[in-house]
Amino acid sequence: MRTFWKRVMLITIAFATVSGTLRALMMRQSNQVVQRAIPYVLVLGAKVRRGAIPSEALANRLDVAAQYAKRYPESMVIVSGGRGPDEDEFEAVVMRRYLIAAGIEETRIVEERKATSTYENILFAKQLVPDMHDVLIISNDYHLLRAKILAKRQHLHVQTLAAPTPEAIQQKVRIREKIALIKAIVFGK
Repeated sequence: MRTFWKRVMLITIAFATVSGTLRALMMRQSNQVVQRAIPYVLVLGAKVRRGAIPSEALANRLDVAAQYAKRYPESMVIVSGGRGPDEDEFEAVVMRRYLIAAGIEETRIVEERKATSTYENILFAKQLVPDMHDVLIISNDYHLLRAKILAKRQHLHVQTLAAPTPEAIQQKVRIREKIALIKAIVFGK
């Protein structure tokens, strides 16, 4: 019986150590500062609510993208996101409309509508814009480390810019992201 409890204790300590390390790496990635024009900005999609309304997480991403795009008007903006079964519009379409309403010229926005995962966001954006080598990825803070790992595996030179994560979903997404991050490291997707 003592052996069982020792194993439980070791597994708990190992899990806590890995979890803490991943959290620290995620936080460090989300504190990056970008102070130069990067040719391409890739905004990763997120939930779209009924009525083609961006979720708070997606609106935060788009607000950061609009601020960056206004500061660096030479950058092209790629909005990437497909359409989930509970969404009545493609994420990319909603994202494009939001950016246009925020004052970004339509000619600077490229839509990618097929992606249903972070890996696909990057893969399909790269296929859509083959000369994209230097890219700024914008997503919520918890998500950037995994996005950067996946983009580097696709031979992109990557910088990241964090949008805040809504408080109501922070705990849920941070737990889920740690699992997704391990999957990305191990399987590359």
